[in-house]
Amino acid sequence: MLVFILAISFSLSQSHTHIENDGLEHHHPHPVLHPSYKNCPVSRANVTRELQIIDANGDKKFSPCEILEGKEDILSTFQRFLAWFYSIEKIMCDCDWDRDGYISEHDMIMNSETCLVTCEKAILLDAVIIQPAKNMNYKPRRHSECTLKPEDYICKDDEKK
Repeated sequence: MLVFILAISFSLSQSHTHIENDGLEHHHPHPVLHPSYKNCPVSRANVTRELQIIDANGDKKFSPCEILEGKEDILSTFQRFLAWFYSIEKIMCDCDWDRDGYISEHDMIMNSETCLVTCEKAILLDAVIIQPAKNMNYKPRRHSECTLKPEDYICKDDEKK
C-alpha cells in the first residue's frame, strides 16, 4: 500500500501527461479524455461533481484556501506529507483553465489535458479525498484563517504569454 501511495504521489507531482489532439494548443475547445477513462470504474464527471464536498461557501468553485483546508482536514498526517509533492500552486495551475484564481467544474472539464488527466488520478482522488470526506460527514470550514489569495498564483505557462 505504501508503495502504491508513493507511486501515485510521485505521479501527481510530475508534469501533466500530454495527450495528442488535432494540433491545437494546450486548451482544446472540446476536451479530449485520456484513453484510460474508457474502462475506468470512476467517472471523471462524477469525481468533478463530488469534489463539491470541499466547497465551503457553496459558490461551486474551489479557492486555494478551500483546497488547502480540504487537504488538511481530510488527509491523514502521512497523506498530507505525500500531498506536499502536489502543491496548491500545481493544483491551481493544472486545473484553473480561465486563470481567475478559482477552480470550477468548467475549468476541470476544459483542462482535461492537465487536470485529472488519467483514470488512476481520478480513482486516487475519489479514494483519498471524496470517500473519506463522505464517511466522516465532512463539513468545510466556514470562517477560515487562510491567507492564500487566488491572485497569488502565476503558472509557468502564463509567464510566456
